[in-house]
Amino acid sequence: MEKRKKQEENLGGNPSPLFELVFLIQIEYTSYMKTEYHLKKDSKITIVFVHGIIGSPVRFKDLFPLVPENISSIEVVLDGHGKEAKDFGKTSRKKWEEQVHNILIEQKEKHQKILYVGHSMGCLFGMRESLLSLIDYLFLLNVPTRPKLGFTTIKECLKCAFGKEENYDFLTPIFLENCSIQMTKNPFIYLTWIPRFFDLFKEIKLTKKIIPEVKVPTICFHSEKDELVRQKALKDLKRNPSFDIRVLKDSGHYYLPEPSLNEMKEEFIKSIEYMRNLANNKEKQPE
Repeated sequence: MEKRKKQEENLGGNPSPLFELVFLIQIEYTSYMKTEYHLKKDSKITIVFVHGIIGSPVRFKDLFPLVPENISSIEVVLDGHGKEAKDFGKTSRKKWEEQVHNILIEQKEKHQKILYVGHSMGCLFGMRESLLSLIDYLFLLNVPTRPKLGFTTIKECLKCAFGKEENYDFLTPIFLENCSIQMTKNPFIYLTWIPRFFDLFKEIKLTKKIIPEVKVPTICFHSEKDELVRQKALKDLKRNPSFDIRVLKDSGHYYLPEPSLNEMKEEFIKSIEYMRNLANNKEKQPE
């Protein structure tokens, strides 16, 4: 608490709500250091949450309370995430793919049905794994088939890495909250991240080809004001006419205003109910 007291004094002893949020993020944004398993006895369904590049399960924090107590769930932390900045440069696309695949294989042996919830890059793994009959429902947020690197994104990334707290704006704490990697002031460390983003582009290229082949029920949420994904990504999603595509008004890659958040939560509850019915019907079928 000494660090908090010193920072409060630097701000005149009267911290703003933004300061309070930033301080909590500094303490808690690395809470998800490893994959969390919440496996329930006799559960027929497991919900697998997979975040995006440099992200964390925090992105799904509004959905976690909606998971019924008798349903299993897994909050995946991808390899190289939840650690220091230098660790992220040492991971790879292959490790991410294998990690997600192995978790799905393991859970498919234990549960009848899998509901896959992905954000950003996590959506790409889900769509490809669905072709292997390892997923029964895709719940996708901000599918990044057409990434965007605009002024806002660059500005926020620089603030997260090198900025001072007094210069944070509305989006900075949100970006920090959703990042599982401990930032560093050493700019050379970030050069080791470059291959990881080429990994992302490779994953995007491979996934775009198979979008029309996805057969499982899929709902995609696209943010109207996404800072990291172009609006043209909607054209890619529409190549599969079975996809249920929702455009969330006034929403960003991480930020959702209350109306959009409520819509997403309502659909998540419906998806769980759909999975319950699916699992029960399978149980009633003769062997």
